[in-house]
Amino acid sequence: MVLTIRGITQAVVAQGWQTHSRALVPLVFVLLTSCTSGPGWQQDGYTQTASASMTEAIELSSRGETVSVRNRAVLEQTDNPAPEPFWLSLRNLFDGKGDPILPSGTRSSAVHLWRDDGHGSAPSHWRPISFRDLPGWRQDAHSEALFAFLRSCDTINAKSATASMGDMSYGGSVRQWQQLCQTAASTRQTNRAARQFFEKNFQPYFVPGPGKFTGYYEASLNGSLVRGGPYQWPLYRKPDDLRVGIPYFDRAQIDAGVLAGQGLELLWVDNPVDVFFLQIQGSGLVSLPNGDTLRVGYAANNGHDFKGILPALEARGYDRDVNGLSIQDYRDWLFANPQVARSIMNFNPRYIFFDVNTAQAARGDGGTLLTPQRSMAVDKSIIPLHVPLWLTTNVPGSGGHGQVDVARLMLAQDTGTAIKGEIRGDYFWGHGGEAFARAGRMWGEGTYRVLLPNFIPVR
Repeated sequence: MVLTIRGITQAVVAQGWQTHSRALVPLVFVLLTSCTSGPGWQQDGYTQTASASMTEAIELSSRGETVSVRNRAVLEQTDNPAPEPFWLSLRNLFDGKGDPILPSGTRSSAVHLWRDDGHGSAPSHWRPISFRDLPGWRQDAHSEALFAFLRSCDTINAKSATASMGDMSYGGSVRQWQQLCQTAASTRQTNRAARQFFEKNFQPYFVPGPGKFTGYYEASLNGSLVRGGPYQWPLYRKPDDLRVGIPYFDRAQIDAGVLAGQGLELLWVDNPVDVFFLQIQGSGLVSLPNGDTLRVGYAANNGHDFKGILPALEARGYDRDVNGLSIQDYRDWLFANPQVARSIMNFNPRYIFFDVNTAQAARGDGGTLLTPQRSMAVDKSIIPLHVPLWLTTNVPGSGGHGQVDVARLMLAQDTGTAIKGEIRGDYFWGHGGEAFARAGRMWGEGTYRVLLPNFIPVR
């Protein structure tokens, strides 16, 4: 067995509870000695050694972060996400009275470990179910989902057949996915044939929920290839000296001109607020003065963590009850208050660099072309990219008004800085005014069922 501790800081799980990771070293030691055996210990972000017989001491060290873990969601602490989620209840594990032995002032209900037993099966707390258990399954337009899946196949077929599909053991191999893509490519693109393709080649799994679902879109901007007139705010290409994992200049420094004059300007936009929201969405269409359009997409980031601007807005007098909590509300307020807009936007130090996207659609993680209302961003440390997801949630209605229940097959084709957790999704709406109206107001609760290919063993 190979067991990966995903970080002591996320071991204790409680609603809105915080703890220091050093306090949990004795706890993790007891869990390891109680629940595991064998060689091959690995760990992300911490050091750990153990003998095959478990008779030698376990050495643990931590960095002392303070973190908050909510609703048993996975809290990202490392750049190397571990595989399968595995929950160990603390009940009756220590004192026999139903109360865990923890440092004074702490409390917990479970410990989140990650176990890869080498079999490549689905996570132990995912339960295999039938397609009959998917509400509204037979009423969906499955041919649309098949079209989106074939776009994933374009990305998959460009990979080496010997590679793995993600970091988790239940992602399968590229070769297995490529064989599945051959079957998909030979499937007639009718709703019935597409539905039968998914039913014959995938196994749905119940994933405990619910979770949170938001929306995103392909932004619209006005810009120019040369600076002049209203076009004064640059979109930058990725700098040559940018290094992954090393924080670069923050937003305030870049907006102050630290990169100016280096030939990094991709184009110029007519207002800084649209540049800011383009960076949140990750892709956009820029209308040029001659009538042409230029599609731009994410190239890199500056290595700083994303921070939502609501605290900065409220510090400057923004009233969420009066002004609202949608992207449209934030954007309108920033346009109406240009004297403080820059300082508010600089509250988020994360900055995105762009390149030109010559494709006819926005691209997701790994370059996959996205399909409006069929592509979704997920936490790829838990959900393998390209798997189908049966989503049930509510979304804004036409024009962003009201709410509409949806049950439809989505594809895990993108990721996002804020998209973290086992059931957490960002629903891609596409481009244009309607997409903007609905994506900016989407913030709801829902669930999804994960469809893993049949070559992943059922536990």
